[in-house]
Amino acid sequence: MSKEFISKVMEAAVKIQNKHGLPAATIVAQACLETGYGKYVLQKNGKYSYNLFNIKGTGPAGSVTVVAWEVINNQKVNMSKEFISKVMEAAVKIQNKHGLPAATIVAQACLETGYGKYVLQKNGKYSYNLFNIKGTGPAGSVTVVAWEVINNQKVNKESNFRAYNNYEESFEDYANLILNGRFVKGGPLIYQRALNVKHDPDKYAHALKDCGYATDPDYAKKLISIMDQYKLREMAVNFSKPPAPIPIIKVGDLVFEGILLEGRTYAPVRALAEALGKQVQWDSTTSTVTIDL
Repeated sequence: MSKEFISKVMEAAVKIQNKHGLPAATIVAQACLETGYGKYVLQKNGKYSYNLFNIKGTGPAGSVTVVAWEVINNQKVNMSKEFISKVMEAAVKIQNKHGLPAATIVAQACLETGYGKYVLQKNGKYSYNLFNIKGTGPAGSVTVVAWEVINNQKVNKESNFRAYNNYEESFEDYANLILNGRFVKGGPLIYQRALNVKHDPDKYAHALKDCGYATDPDYAKKLISIMDQYKLREMAVNFSKPPAPIPIIKVGDLVFEGILLEGRTYAPVRALAEALGKQVQWDSTTSTVTIDL
């Protein structure tokens, strides 16, 4: 996809260089960066915008409303790292719940959406589809023109992609697709080969490609490159580690530790209450703690 896109836009860029003196090399590089090598050219209701430089405003064919990252009030966002940090937490939850490798899942989200910049949308409504899964989701679908490889030929194809109400639905639907996806009811699992190697992020990436997750012949290589560049394997391990205990309260000479997890502080209730001379009772049928004050 990259080489074919560059070849196409270079011809037009050279014409601009010859006519106006602007550097063709930089123009092509801009088109590659702004559109993910042509994969994420903006569209509206299935109509291609042909906007290769993400220029705002109204053009000859109207405009397209898009949610995108920007720098506002001199606040510069490292899009790649911030996006990775956000999706890694959700990916680790999927890993813990379903056993799918968080590092590869994050790499897929990065590759499929241009690090969150090109999440599909329709009429300004965000699809929350981080994995470009086709079909109809809980919030309907989004019609998009995207690159695919068909019969060894790279072509533009209009397809419906699932839309969700939030990112959590996107992650759960991805897991459901990998764990339960079948071409026909009762048929073999589409991604069985990937499930067989889910303990290994790299092998899982190759198996996804072999099972037909994407038509890009370099899909697995790109995922592994992203995992290498951002050390996603190591990051996934660190995210998976239980939080370190922290001091939360002192009673006399005793210091009690708890943990901070997802914005909540968890305290050792029994040890703390008994240090204060209180009785603690646990009702296993209702999962209720009672402290006799």
